[in-house]
Amino acid sequence: MGSWNSEITKPLVFSTFTAAFGSSLSFGYHVGVMNAPQTIIGLWIRQVKCRRSNQTVETEHGVSEEKWCKKLDFTGELNMFTDNSELTTLWTLTVALLVAASFFGALCTNIFANKLGRRGTLWWNSILAIVAAAVMGCCTLADSFEMLIVGRFIAGFNMGVNIAVPPMYFNEIAPVSLRGAIGALHETVGVTGVLISMVLGLPAILGNEWGWPIMLALTAVPAIFQLVALPLCPESPRYLFVEKRNETAARHALERLRGTSDVNEEMHEIHQEYELIENEADVTIRDLFRDRFLRRITLIAAGVMMSQQLSGIDAVMFYSTAIFHSAGLVQGNQAVYATIAVGAVNALMTLASVFLVEKAGRKILLLIGYGGMAVLTTLLTIFLLQTKITESPEDEPNLNQSMSPFAIGSTISLLGYIVFFSIGPGAIPWFLVNELFATAPRAAASSVAVGVNRLSSLTVALSFPYIQAAIGEYTFIIFVVILAIATIFTQTCIIETKGKTTEEIQYELQHGKPMRKPSRPSSFSKAGDISYDKVQLEDKL
Repeated sequence: MGSWNSEITKPLVFSTFTAAFGSSLSFGYHVGVMNAPQTIIGLWIRQVKCRRSNQTVETEHGVSEEKWCKKLDFTGELNMFTDNSELTTLWTLTVALLVAASFFGALCTNIFANKLGRRGTLWWNSILAIVAAAVMGCCTLADSFEMLIVGRFIAGFNMGVNIAVPPMYFNEIAPVSLRGAIGALHETVGVTGVLISMVLGLPAILGNEWGWPIMLALTAVPAIFQLVALPLCPESPRYLFVEKRNETAARHALERLRGTSDVNEEMHEIHQEYELIENEADVTIRDLFRDRFLRRITLIAAGVMMSQQLSGIDAVMFYSTAIFHSAGLVQGNQAVYATIAVGAVNALMTLASVFLVEKAGRKILLLIGYGGMAVLTTLLTIFLLQTKITESPEDEPNLNQSMSPFAIGSTISLLGYIVFFSIGPGAIPWFLVNELFATAPRAAASSVAVGVNRLSSLTVALSFPYIQAAIGEYTFIIFVVILAIATIFTQTCIIETKGKTTEEIQYELQHGKPMRKPSRPSSFSKAGDISYDKVQLEDKL
């Protein structure tokens, strides 16, 4: 196809920006928004519980011994979660329900995306996001931590849809030569959302007693924008043609996206894909596992998502401040600012992947990413062990001393780990999974893949603190092993999809070799005119 400049049109840019800002940004923001104000929110929950027992929190003399009303000093605030199991349970619900609900949101994507369309699903999901923001933002006015928990659950369901649908929409509106670059924007904008939440969570901005409800309610801003802007964006042409059987609407949407009426070549490619499933019923999640070919590709897609999440990235993003403390960054706010640096590097390098993915390819960037992460995680383990050995466990850390070389090495290793994650495993899985499937099974497959992603994320988020408490600095050895397995899996099971049409990808997955490309006609042709074997599903879907 032509150059990038000729294929980047205003409707394509506007549609991509609308879905990325309205949905991709929100899912990243939700991931990081609760980290910084944890202590502030914990103190607020204590105050609510205390008021419900008809007492007041002692702010001057600390005479009350009731666990919710007792005045806490600095050390008490640091230990209030470990010293109060009920508070720990409430906080765990607040945090974990987001990930758990996102799993259910992802599973429902199949139904929503096929019935409402890609654009329609994002539009209705915007309303859900506004509801979640309102519930969370008003929890202090209602003096109800239950509203906070319910709001996080609603936000989690919204996040599950936000994770699954934008990559699907991007894949189906992008020209082949830009499919990887546009697909990578989902993760790029997502990690930007994480960074924004980290910065806003600083005590001097919104990470304080009066600002944290506002910080939670800010997720309504991109949702409102998307609610207004989405009707101006075209629906996915592939969805309109393959799912709705509306060729006229599909051609009109494609002409808007490409800025030209000369779309016969791309319409022909969509038509060829349509012929593969013309007489088939809608593909459900159950169908994915009944058909041998679809089952194999679904397992590969699940493996792609498991490799991403079990690589340890969520452990780094959720617990980076604690990791930096373990590495020796104990002076002032060193660990906090190092955590923000992690978010900044993640956002910057994920942006770089937008340009790399169409140059180097998907598979090679995944291999480089997982291989580099394995090396850097090994180095991080060594530096953490050396930090532990050189510190005297009996002494308090000297806050006036300069950073040790091992602390510097740990910091560099962790930042390097983020670099390698960002250029490959961070962005690529989100759109690679959609590239592996034709339009008909894509929604169901995306539901399964993103569901596996969310379960893997929940597993790491819940298990990492306990594993770290049990084996300490050796924790990251587990991730080294997983990264080695991920590298082998990528090399043996994943094909390169760069620059290939959906039909070419399906053919290679089916036959194990690239398809011989015929000269492309300028208008639709009969299936019998094609000079290669059509991909046939082995059983009725």
